[in-house]
Amino acid sequence: MRLVPFLVLAAFLSGASIAAEGLTNSSELGIAVAGGNSDSQSFNAKESTAYGFSPADLLKNSAHYLLGKSGGLKSAENWHIDLRYERVLNERFTLFAGPGVEGDKFAGFENRIYADLGGKYFVFPDDQKKNYLFTEAGYRYVYENRVPGAILASASSHIARLYIEGSHAIREGIWGRAYFEFLPDLSDTANLIYKFEPSLNVTLSGNLALKLAFQGTYRARPLVVGNKKFDYLYTTSLVANF
Repeated sequence: MRLVPFLVLAAFLSGASIAAEGLTNSSELGIAVAGGNSDSQSFNAKESTAYGFSPADLLKNSAHYLLGKSGGLKSAENWHIDLRYERVLNERFTLFAGPGVEGDKFAGFENRIYADLGGKYFVFPDDQKKNYLFTEAGYRYVYENRVPGAILASASSHIARLYIEGSHAIREGIWGRAYFEFLPDLSDTANLIYKFEPSLNVTLSGNLALKLAFQGTYRARPLVVGNKKFDYLYTTSLVANF
């Protein structure tokens, strides 16, 4: 999987470049302080791109890569790449489907391949940029290849997915955003995952903004015996929106 950082970087750079051709793109570069199963100072990159090829059809891509070293040794590394197709039914309802792959050796898996199917509902559509609230519900199929020492070498699971995200403009040039994701295993109710991230965004100039965020992930049943249940990540990033 050494190719993964280059794939994420390619997605990051291509997203930033093709945005000039009429696509919507958000790209982040920043530093992070990680804790839980990994403690380090890290560098992270993220990108998200959306292309509407008709008024009702949208193709989205997102990717991230985080690398941390402590004492000259790699102490944190995680990444993801995904692709999603969305079909807009009306102002409030959207259907979506798409695959993705992610990896986090320090959380116990080399790679996790997944496929999503579900729907999105805008509670408050507003401008869908800085003032909105929406929720998603759906099904996720997951197949994991785990690290040596994990409870199982590999496993597949059927997951229910509930996601809610909101954003609010506090004042001119300042807005807050937060999301919460709940992922219960349908075949093992004790295996629960929660993810959340509140963030504060401040416009610096033009399309450039400063983002302060705290991301948390809770796993009720860690994949490796002795691993902590909660991982967290503080990030300070520069964000370019096109």
